[in-house]
Formats: sequence, C-alpha cells, structure tokens
Amino acid sequence: MQAQHSSALVIPGKYRLGHASLPTELLSEVICCLSPRHQKCLLGVSRLFRDLVLPQIFQFITIFMLLGPHSTDDLLEFPNGSGLGDRSEAIHQKLMQRSWEVLDRICDDREFASSVKEMQLVVYTRECTCYDPEGCQSGCRSDPYQPIFEILLLRKAIGRLTNLRTFHLRGNIDRMTSVRKIDKLLPSGIHYLDYPSTEKIVNPKRFTCLTRLEYRRHFLSLEISDDDPDNRGPHEDRLHDFSLDIYPLLSSLFIDYRRIQTIPSSLAHNLATLGIVGSQESIEHINLRLVAQQFPHLKELTLLGAFRSTLCADFNENSKTLPALTSLRISQESPRAFGNYDELDFTADDGEGIYRFLECHSQLTRLFLRFQIENWETLEILLDAISLLPRLEVLGIHTGEGFYLDKTQSRDLIDRIPMHLRALHLVSHWNTHGEVGYLVEKLSKMPKLRFFHAYWIKLDLQVLAERLGYVEQVGVDHRICDIDRTSSGVKLVRWPLWKCRFPLESDFEDLDYAWLLKHY
Repeated sequence: MQAQHSSALVIPGKYRLGHASLPTELLSEVICCLSPRHQKCLLGVSRLFRDLVLPQIFQFITIFMLLGPHSTDDLLEFPNGSGLGDRSEAIHQKLMQRSWEVLDRICDDREFASSVKEMQLVVYTRECTCYDPEGCQSGCRSDPYQPIFEILLLRKAIGRLTNLRTFHLRGNIDRMTSVRKIDKLLPSGIHYLDYPSTEKIVNPKRFTCLTRLEYRRHFLSLEISDDDPDNRGPHEDRLHDFSLDIYPLLSSLFIDYRRIQTIPSSLAHNLATLGIVGSQESIEHINLRLVAQQFPHLKELTLLGAFRSTLCADFNENSKTLPALTSLRISQESPRAFGNYDELDFTADDGEGIYRFLECHSQLTRLFLRFQIENWETLEILLDAISLLPRLEVLGIHTGEGFYLDKTQSRDLIDRIPMHLRALHLVSHWNTHGEVGYLVEKLSKMPKLRFFHAYWIKLDLQVLAERLGYVEQVGVDHRICDIDRTSSGVKLVRWPLWKCRFPLESDFEDLDYAWLLKHY
C-alpha cells in the first residue's frame, strides 16, 4: 500500500501508511506500541501526529524542585566524582523552567492533566557550606530557600492529576518543609506509591487500590558528611506508625527491615515481590528462614544494605527455601551510606553460602550480586554459581570498590559471562584496560544481548554500539545511550544527566533493563 500524503507513518522494510486513510483511533493504537523515544520522532510529522503523540509522551513526567545555588551540582554529581562544572547553572535553569512549563500546562489544560499516569518529584536543597557570613559569590543563604510560588503551583497541579497511578518522591525532603505531606494531594486511585520512609504518610487509608508500595529509606536522604562522621543521616531511627493490612491488593512491597514483623499473614501470602532495606545492625533481624515461612510464594527478592557476611551463612542453611523464586538481588552497599566506615569484606566462606542457594534455584532468570569481594578465589566461587543457572537472562555483577582484577583474572571473568544473556550490568576494577577489546569481542558473540552497562571499565560507547549489532541501549559509568540503527549507520542518542540519575522504568526498552539499574 502506497499513500500520497507527505506526512505519513513509515514502517521500515514494509509499508508507508498515509494517516488520512486510517481512523484517528487506530493511529493512536499504533503510536501506543512505539517506545517513548520513537514516539518523540513523530512530533514533527504533522499537527495530527503531534496531537496524538503528546498525551503518550507526557504519561510519564519528572518534576524538579532544585533550590539553592549548589543544589543542581550536588544532585547530579555521580559517585566517580564527575561534577557539572560551568554547566551547573544552565542545567539548573533548564530543569526548573521545563518543570514549571509542565506544571503550568497541567493547571491550564485538564485534558493534558488527565493523560499523566506517572509522576516523579525530585526535591533537593542545600545550605551554604562556605561559612562566609557575607555570603559567597554564588549568593548562598544560611537557610534553605522556600519558593512559595513554585510550591503553590506544584500543589495545584497535583490536585489536577485525577488519573495519576504512580508517584515517586525523591530528595532531601526533610529540608523542604513546604513539600512535606504532599501525599495528601494525591488521588486515591494510586496503584504504585514510592515514598521515603523518613516522611510520614498522612492518611494511608486513602490508597485502597495500591498494588505496589515502596516505603523505605532512599540513599539520597542518608548523606554522610566527611566533617561529621557521627552524622548517621536524618531520621534514621524513626519508624512512623503504619499498618499494611489496609492494602489487600498489594503484591509488591519494598520496606525497611524493621517492618518485616508487622506484615499481616493475609498479605504475606499474596506477595510476589519483596524488597528489604537494612543497615549493618539489621542482620540479626533479617532471617531468611523467617522470610521464606512468611512469604512462601515470593517470585522476586531484594536485599539491599550494608549487610554483614553472616547473611550468606543464612542462605546456605536455607538453600532449599523459596521454590518459586525467579528474581534475586543481594546488594551489599557501601557502609558509608549508613554512617559506618568499617570494612565489609566478602570471603570465600560467604561465597559458599551463596553458591549453595543458587545451586538449588536453577530456575532464576534475573540475578544481581554486589559484594565487597576480598580476593579472586571468592569471586570465582560466585562465577561458578552463576554457571549453574541455565535460564538466566539478566545478570548484574558488582565486585566491590577495593578489589582489582589483573589481566588473567579479567579474561577469566569475561570467559565466564553466560552466552545466553539478554541484559548485563558489569561493575569491576581492572588493573589494566588491555582486555577491553577481549570483552567487546565476547559481547559481540552473544546473540540475545540487548542491553549492556558497565562501571569502571574504559569502554567507547560508539564502538560498543557498532560492534554489538543487536543491542538497543548501552551505558558506561553515568552515561546511557539509546541506539538508532539506520541504513546510513549507527547513531547514539545520549540521555541527559538528570535522566541518567533519575530514570523511570518507561525510559528503558525493557523492564529488565530498568531492574538492573534500579538502585544506581
């Protein structure tokens, strides 16, 4: 079929469809099948396509409230120390202006407001640290700036989002008192609520439709000052009164370890996904046998925190529990995130505990392991365990901050990467980067690989995109790119820094890719 209209939908290798020959409803259905980045390509085709695409693109929005002269640079600074430099002010203005424009449109256009299904609110403010009583050149204030007009606009806009189904709250909310208790304005039809547990949910009984809840500490709220090692982070010991038995539809839960005992049995039997955030002191409270008894039908388990290695012995003793599990994440985070500077070495004995558990769960399709590896012998045990998982499709390996692989070990690690993976996240220190070519050669031979991301390994994104012929998205350190492949060549579409720092699940081509980078 060949249409004569200049504004037409082109399907590569198939047809050119003139939109005048198709009903508007059918065009909308076709556009819904496109990924968000491909939907944006239709904005310049015609006014009709623009009107159809805009509601799809703005189903998912991120609003920034960045307050104070240093807030943007701090917020978007990544763990490897890469700051924004001279771009800080320009990015700050761009994010704030864009956020204001979206909020203003929501307030003025009810139809546009009704199209918003997911909202992420990022609030960040920083007090002046220059200790200059007259203020530094950036115009620092001694107290966090409270923008009354922006807050009023935000509150009004949230009140218009009648079809909002997902809400995420990020940042150091404790410094922005006018944003606290924002949950009172959310519609009662919310299905997925992601809220920092440092804040109290004012009226939790309103959200009767919740199927997914994350009420936990975010690492962004647990900043540790180098000048004040005794600072354990704001409100770390506070546990707001909160009952989970009011959510009978809940199937996914991510909470602080101290709330495990409060989950009613009627809810525990329905949960398919459980995430636990814990600190070093929590290890005695996280009992895998208790988790297995309380949540017998779990398909996905996440343990995130500065866990002591005794947790691994617990895995060994309960290796045959959780028979339905298909997704597992064990992430031993940096103890600095919890105000503790002690080392958390992961030994060969600990590796044996994880080995026994994985040996009894060959049905796993997703696995993420992050430990403070002590030596190659320990890492080798984990790699042997990974080889026991024939159905594994999504893999994340993080070898810790203090362990460096030599040339032979790097090659051995590369050789042990399963060939049938669809997505891979690799974080490892190498003494030399002479094995980068060997890694790229291995990845290029993996026929199902569609997503690859690495930290601390010096890789060229353009080379990766060209050599990995089927990969859809690729990233190195804090850079993530979409890959467009056309007859004229391979083009990288780089994500902006703020998107890399605060991605939504919809930003990824597949939910499994989002799962790999969820806590980074």
